[in-house]
Amino acid sequence: MCSFLVVAATLSLIFDLSQVSERQRYRGPDHHSEVRIGDYVFIHDLLHMTGPLTRQPFLSDDQAIAAVFNGEIYNYKDLCPACLSDGEILLSLYKTYGAPLFARLLDGEFAIAIYDFSRAVVVLASDPFGTKPLSYACDSRGVHVATYQSSLTHLELDSRQVLPNTVLEISLQGGCHERYLGPTFEFDLRQFKTDTLSWDRAFTAAVQKRVRYARAGTAFLGLSSGYDSGAIQAALVSIGLPHAAYSIFSQEDLAILEARAQYSRNVSDSSLFILTERELDNSHSILQERGEPFRYSQRGRIGMMGDDPAASGLAFICELAREEGRSLYLSGTGADETISDYGFNGTRIFPHSDFGGLFPDSLGDIFPWQSFFMGTQRDYLMKEEMVAGAFGIEARYPFLDRTVIQEYLWLTPEVKNSEYKKPIADYIARRAYPIIHGKRGFDADANIMEGTSDATRILLNGKDTSKTSSTQEESSQLERDLKEARAFAAKLQSSFLHMQTWWYVRLQQTLRKPRPQPLFRQKGAVKAVTCVTDQDQTVADLPVFRLVQVTSPIDIINTCAELSGAQWSGMNVRVKSYLNYLEAQPPDDTLYMMVDGMDVVFNDLASVSNGKEFAPDEYIKRLFAAFDKPIVMSTEQLCGWGGANECNEEEIGRFPKAPTNSRFLNAGAYIGERSALISMLIWVINFANSSDFKSDQRLFFEYYWSHSQLIALDYHQVMFGNFIETVPVACPDGWKPPCAQQPCCTISDDFGLFNETLGLYDIRGCEIRRRLSGSEYRLPVAWHGNGVGKWIFLLVVDELARECPAVAEAILNATSVDGILNGFHAVAHHQERSESYKSAVGL
Repeated sequence: MCSFLVVAATLSLIFDLSQVSERQRYRGPDHHSEVRIGDYVFIHDLLHMTGPLTRQPFLSDDQAIAAVFNGEIYNYKDLCPACLSDGEILLSLYKTYGAPLFARLLDGEFAIAIYDFSRAVVVLASDPFGTKPLSYACDSRGVHVATYQSSLTHLELDSRQVLPNTVLEISLQGGCHERYLGPTFEFDLRQFKTDTLSWDRAFTAAVQKRVRYARAGTAFLGLSSGYDSGAIQAALVSIGLPHAAYSIFSQEDLAILEARAQYSRNVSDSSLFILTERELDNSHSILQERGEPFRYSQRGRIGMMGDDPAASGLAFICELAREEGRSLYLSGTGADETISDYGFNGTRIFPHSDFGGLFPDSLGDIFPWQSFFMGTQRDYLMKEEMVAGAFGIEARYPFLDRTVIQEYLWLTPEVKNSEYKKPIADYIARRAYPIIHGKRGFDADANIMEGTSDATRILLNGKDTSKTSSTQEESSQLERDLKEARAFAAKLQSSFLHMQTWWYVRLQQTLRKPRPQPLFRQKGAVKAVTCVTDQDQTVADLPVFRLVQVTSPIDIINTCAELSGAQWSGMNVRVKSYLNYLEAQPPDDTLYMMVDGMDVVFNDLASVSNGKEFAPDEYIKRLFAAFDKPIVMSTEQLCGWGGANECNEEEIGRFPKAPTNSRFLNAGAYIGERSALISMLIWVINFANSSDFKSDQRLFFEYYWSHSQLIALDYHQVMFGNFIETVPVACPDGWKPPCAQQPCCTISDDFGLFNETLGLYDIRGCEIRRRLSGSEYRLPVAWHGNGVGKWIFLLVVDELARECPAVAEAILNATSVDGILNGFHAVAHHQERSESYKSAVGL
C-alpha cells in the first residue's frame, strides 16, 4: 500500500503540499519522496512490501515518461523475471504495448498513473474492482491525480474517482479532454462448469499469490465465525503460512472460534477480543483524525465511513496488528457482492441485495449487477482501504482475484443456486474446516463491555505480544478466560432474547386494539398493481409485500405472483408484466396505480373518505382529477437512479422548478389511465432496448423529459409520500446531495438524527401523517421508502405495527416463534452446551 499525489507545479506555490497530502502519508510510512519533473510535482509515500525498497516515480531514461502506482502486481516475475520489484515492469510494458493493453497484462490490485510527456497525455488505470482508490481533476493548469480525493479537494479542485475496471487517457494540453480506452479485464459470461473444483484451485492460488513475497510474520486477518474469513484461513493453513487471526466477540459463535483456533494452531496465533466502549471510541477518534472522509452510497450501510462501528472495529485490529509488526491484511471483502448478492434463491438476506442471489440462465440479463463493481462493493472496499491505510497496512482481497471471479461466473446457474455461497461451502467442507452456516454481519459495537478501559484479550492459541493483555499461556489462565467469555456470551444471549420477546408480546398487545371502521364499499374504480416474485420475502424481519396487501384500501394485483425468482432478470420483467396486464384489461375509466412491492405501505383513508361518504377509490380518483394530466408520478427530494447514481447539474436542470423541495421524479409509484400507461410502458421498453440504462428510474426520467405534457409530478405528495428527508444546510463531510436547492444535506440516513427525523411523522391507528407547520399535515395515499429513506420507512413501519392491528398481525404471521422458544431453551442449557464445546475442541 502506497499513496501518491501528482499536481501541476504552480499549485505548490499556492498550497503547502505536505499538508495537503497529510492523510495520504499514513498509507506509506516507510519512505517519502517529492520530485519535480517538468511542470509537475510527484509526491509518493511508500509502504515497503516487495523486493528492495524502490522509490517512485518510475522514470524513463529520457524522463519523458513518469509513472506512480499503488498496490501490488502479482505476476510481475512472469512478465519480467529479472525485475526485483513489481513497479519496475510498468514503464517497459507501457512502452512496448501501450494503453490499454499494458494494464490488461497485469494480474494484481492497483491504481496506476502514467504521465507520458512525449504524447502529452496522462493514462490512469484501475484494477477490475478498483480496490485501490484513485481520483483525478483537471483545469487550465493541468491534470492532477491523487490516491485520496480529499487531497484534490484541499487544492480546491473539482475531482472525481476513476471507476473500477477502467483505463482512461486524459490530454495534458488543457480542456480536460478524456478518452475511455476500455476495461482492464473483460469477464466471460458463459455458464458451463458443473463443479467447484476449478474455483477451489483458483482461490488457493489467489491467497498464495497475495502472501508469496510477503516478509515473514506480517500476514493477518480478521476472523469471524462465518464463511469468507474462514475460507481465507483454511487456505492459509493448507499452504502452511504463519499468520495472526484476530476476532472481535461482537455476534460471533464462540465455539466455532475455539474450533478454528485448534484447527489452525500450527500456523496461527489466534486471539479473541471483547471490546469496550472506550476502546471503540478511541478507534473512532483515530479514524476521524487519519482516515479519508468517505460517504457510503445509498445502499447497504449509510452515512460516513468513519462513523461505521465496523470501521472502528477494523481500526482496532489494524492498530494492534501494526504494533505487533504485522502489515499485510487479508480481507474477505467482495464475496457477498459477487457470490451471494446478500441473498439466496431469490430471498434477500439484506435490503441492498440486487436480485436475491438467484442467478438466471442468461448471466447477461443481470451483469453487471449494481454491487458487482459499485454499490456496496465500492463502499466496503473503500472502508477496508481507508481504515487499513490509516495504520500503514496493506489490504489484499483474494475473493476479488480476477481468476476467482471468472471461475465463479463460469459455474452453471444450477450450481450457483444449489447452496448458499456454494464454492466457499465446498471449499470449507473439503478441508473439514469449522463453519457456522448462514450470513453473519460484523457490527463491532454489538456486545461490548462497560466499566473497563481496555479491551479484554483471550488467547485461543499462540503467543501474546499485545499491550491489551497480561494473560499468560498457562492452561489454567486460558480456562478462566474462556469461562468468562462464555458467561458474557450467555448474558448477551439473554439480553437479545429479552428484546425479541418484548417485541413479539408488544405486537400481540396491538392485536387487542379495535380495528378501524370498514371503509365504504369500493367500486373497483382504482386498482393497485405491483410485481413481486416472492410474496413472503422479509426485509429486516418485516414481510414487506404482505404489508402492502394488508394496508392497501384498494384492490392489489400482483402481476408477478406466478413467476419464480429464477425468472426475474431486472426491471424489464416488472415493466413488461405491467404492460401485459394492462393490455388485457378492458378500455374503461379505471385508474391503475403502479407501486413498488417491497418498500411501500398504504395509508388508511377512512378519515378522509368515510367522513365524506365515499369509498377510497373514489377519493383517489378525485385527487387524480385535480392534476389534470393522464399520468401522475411520485416525487422525491434527490435526483438519481440505480442506488448510487447521482444526477449531474445538467440532468437536475432538465427538471422544471418546483413549488416544494420534492422536485424530482420517482418511478416507485405512479397512477394513470390505461391507454396513457400502455403508451408510456411501450416507449420505456423500446428505449431500454436501445440504451445502456438498466434502471427503470432513469428510463422514466427520459420519458418524462420528452413527454412532460403528459405527466404531472406530485410535488406536494398528496398522492404519494416519500420518506427521504433533507435540511437546507451543507453536509459536514462535504458531500453535496443532488437536491433541488443548495446547500442541502440528507437526514433520513443519519443515525444520529433518526429520533428527530422520526419525530416528523405522526402514526395514528393505521395512518402515517407527515407533520408540516402548525396543525397541518400530509396524508398521502401511499408512502415509499427508497434509497436514503429506507431506514425511516423501516422505523415508521415498526411504529405502525404498535398502532395498527392489521400490520401487527401480518408481522406476527411471518415471525417464527420457534426462534424465541429455542432461545429460552439455549439460555437454560448454556452451561451444558459450553461443556460439550470444551470437549469438542480438547480444552
